[in-house]
Amino acid sequence: MKKLSTIIVLLLFSSLLFAQKSKVPETVTTAFADKYPNAKNVEWEYDEEDGEWEGEFKMDKMEYEAEFDADGNWLETECEIEAAELAKPVLESVNEKNKLSGSSIIRIEKKERPDGIYYEIESQANEVMKDPKTGKEVTVTMNSVDLFNEKGIEVAYPNPDDEKSDHEEDGDDD
Repeated sequence: MKKLSTIIVLLLFSSLLFAQKSKVPETVTTAFADKYPNAKNVEWEYDEEDGEWEGEFKMDKMEYEAEFDADGNWLETECEIEAAELAKPVLESVNEKNKLSGSSIIRIEKKERPDGIYYEIESQANEVMKDPKTGKEVTVTMNSVDLFNEKGIEVAYPNPDDEKSDHEEDGDDD
């Protein structure tokens, strides 16, 4: 009976700790409501590693994920889109890159950030290679993920250790 009482107390204590961590700060919910007043069915998750809150929601028949820091600062919103929704310069750049590599698009995510709009393109290619152990030809599927800005320029992913997320543009040092 004593063991059962101890287990119950531990379960209650751990559920209280979880409830405290899972309560979304008012600064976050207020900032979210201001930015997305028409959002429906918001589900929140806390990323302990980054210290960020992520709200998954529906709006205009699409699913989104928005990230906020604990102070309510909006960091990013993302949603999956179709290739037909890409801006023309982005689509042209992606098609040219995939043509050179023999890849095809398997997923596109639109990422809105305070510094602009970006498109994360996941592509896949099959490559025939020789297995070094057996010498037989095998088909290897390779995925790549690239980030493009609205102008269709491939950019580097921001370094999470940098205080501000400046994106590098090819050949543009301004």
